[in-house]
Amino acid sequence: MDKELPTEIRYLAIIQLKNGIDKYWRKTATNALKAEEKSEIRSHLFESGISEADPQLALQNALAIAKVVRIDYPTEWPEALTSLITILRTASESNPVHLRRGLLILLRTTKELATARLRKSQTSLQSVTPELVFLLGHIYIQKVSFWLEFLNGNGDDEGGANDAMENSLVALKIIRRLLLVGYEYPNHDKEVQELWTSSQNQFGQFLDMVTREPAIIVAPAKELVEKHMLQLAKLHFQMARDHPAAFALLPNSLELTRAYWGLVGKFGETYGSAKPDFSAKALSQDNMRDDVTVLEKLSLKGLLILRYCVKMVFSPSQSFKYRTPEIKEEQAQAANLIKTQLFTNDLVCQLADVIVTKFFVFRQADLNAWEEVFNQVLVKYV
Repeated sequence: MDKELPTEIRYLAIIQLKNGIDKYWRKTATNALKAEEKSEIRSHLFESGISEADPQLALQNALAIAKVVRIDYPTEWPEALTSLITILRTASESNPVHLRRGLLILLRTTKELATARLRKSQTSLQSVTPELVFLLGHIYIQKVSFWLEFLNGNGDDEGGANDAMENSLVALKIIRRLLLVGYEYPNHDKEVQELWTSSQNQFGQFLDMVTREPAIIVAPAKELVEKHMLQLAKLHFQMARDHPAAFALLPNSLELTRAYWGLVGKFGETYGSAKPDFSAKALSQDNMRDDVTVLEKLSLKGLLILRYCVKMVFSPSQSFKYRTPEIKEEQAQAANLIKTQLFTNDLVCQLADVIVTKFFVFRQADLNAWEEVFNQVLVKYV
């Protein structure tokens, strides 16, 4: 934290601190830190994290905080998330730097807590999730409104708009994780229902912005809008994967799935053809297309959503967790809804036709990728 020292020295110090948490923080570790030493370190973590100007130092500090929270929350450090909420609530209105750093700390902390398998850790995160989601939803909406107004030509603060886009993207990353791991049954929560509906509306709005011809936004704003879209798409397909019944019962999910299928069909027109052109010119052009467009990434998410919908109906996951009769009935209702209202005969025929005639066509780029993998395996084992 001594900013009079060279940055390289401070960077080495935070790396040592972060690695030391893994080795010496737990009570059962050899040469473990004493309780008063850990308390002294914890008292400075947030202070050093939110005021750090250097991005790399701030990232390492956030990783260190996340490791401590993973071990100490809620038993040894019960006020950790409460303090972070207070920091974010204050910074959202007054200090952009503190807000950026606070969001970074919360993102890394949420990632750590989301991987916890102990029931106590999961319950602790779920208990604070509604307050976090409410606060982050407010920050996200506020920042998105600000940069949308700028992109629509109603502002001149370009730097502020860029900061707002970065902050809203990090807030969205945290919200996505919290909606997936912070609720036992996400479709039962009103706040989740509202965010789910908002995510669909914004997805359509962002898609129109990045695909409109002639282009209305350019880099780097376009790339940041695309990143927002990909986060929303991740939320949609991960909800279908992790909470299939909730996905089916959340507002307008069937319409959302059909919209994704529309994207998949549109992308299929350019991806493959029933009569591929294997001329030298076509192969050369196809070989050059090795960059993955945002439409291709979104189409892949759409196919994953359809895959998990099929799995929910015809190959549901077997759970050993106790389910009440009401939950069993709700899950059966969700599966029946997908089976009868989504997978109609017309849609199934479209799925089979597009997948077989468009996505099963091998492009030159695919063959080249296979050859590269084959050569790597050959070198390894021969």
